[in-house]
This record gives sequence, structure tokens and C-alpha cells, in this order.
Amino acid sequence: MSWLTPLVCPVAMFTTTDEYPHPGHSDEWALVVSDGAGFGLVTIQRRYANRCAYWWACGTVDDGVLHVLDTEVPPRADPLLIKGAQLWAEMVCEDPMGQWTVGNETIAVALESPTDAIGAAYGDPTPVASDLEFYATSTPEAITAGYRQTGCVHGDVEVAGRAMTTLTEATALRWHRWVPHGEAFGPVPVDRARAHVGLRVLAQLDDDVIDLVMTPSGWCRRDGN
Repeated sequence: MSWLTPLVCPVAMFTTTDEYPHPGHSDEWALVVSDGAGFGLVTIQRRYANRCAYWWACGTVDDGVLHVLDTEVPPRADPLLIKGAQLWAEMVCEDPMGQWTVGNETIAVALESPTDAIGAAYGDPTPVASDLEFYATSTPEAITAGYRQTGCVHGDVEVAGRAMTTLTEATALRWHRWVPHGEAFGPVPVDRARAHVGLRVLAQLDDDVIDLVMTPSGWCRRDGN
């Protein structure tokens, strides 16, 4: 099953202002990337009424998962700027529904197992930095509580002690969802995969446990999540 299968409605009209926060709502912006050669990256930012949450993960099956999670980031005037302890991350809308810049510079944790991300997330501290450009290759598609959009990503991911990963025309999907303050976002808007041996990443954002696996058709959520 492809990660591009419509979940709600294949066509919807959105305005450029929908790219930005919605008053009275919690917003979620996300980007998932796969390069077709085993490398994958996931990043999700959420802005609530009085705090922000940030998750970033990348890696390969052989190298393992690098994991960053902070669910108590003070909000800033720029709703897409994340600054926490040893954490800087930003999403910039360069062209609504067309181009986004997504970057970070922080200390990740190199996990022994993907499941170590749930709980204390112990691992080796590892400096990371990424600078990515998302270019849309489709119009937005309606999903529950928002929209998603396919595209490609160019850019670099730097990890201390490893060769830099350069992405060129990497397959990408981004989404933006918003729900009234206090309501749950629900499952992430990608298809299910019953079983797969690809790269797996997990995180707990409030009451949501996100469990994703990279398949030949892109990122999917594991069956039952």
C-alpha cells in the first residue's frame, strides 16, 4: 500500500494562510523523507496554547537511529522557531504550498534500539545539524484536520563522526494539521505497514505514540498505530 493513498478526500482548496498557525487551535507541521537508499528522516513540530513540542529522527538500519525529543519548549513570537536547551530548529515557509526550509542544530541521542525512544531514551550524545529544502510536486490533499503534500527534498544532514548525507531529489511528504486546543491529533497521516524490516523510529508526543517504519514506498505507520 502506498503512503500516498488518499485518507479522506483527494481534492481540497486551501489558502496560503493555512500554512500558518490557526487561532484557538494546536498546530502540527511535519516532514518525512526517504532517499531510496536506506536513509530516512522524520521531523514534527507542534505548537500548543502555551508550549511547543519537537521531534526529529534520522538514520539507517545499519547505523541506527538518531533521536531528538523535547515536549516542553517555550513558545516564541515566531511560531515555527524552536529554541530549547541545546536545541535550535526552524521551519520557514519560503513559498506557501510550494517551498519550505527545514533545519536544526542540536544534540541527538544515538539509540541502541528504536524502541529505546519511548521512555528515558538513553544513548550516546551526538551533535547533528541539517539544512533541507522541500519543493512541492503536487497540490495539497485533504486529510483529517488538515492537508498533506508530496514533494522532493534537497539538502545536507551532518552527524558528528560520520560522513555527511547529501539528499538530492529525495522523496518527501509534508503535512499540516490543526485541532482545537486540548484535542488529540490522532494517527499520523501515512498508511499502515503490517511488518517490514526497514528503518523504524518512535516517539511519544503527549498521549500520541508515533511508530513509523520506512518501506520501499516511503514512510508508513506500523499496524495498530
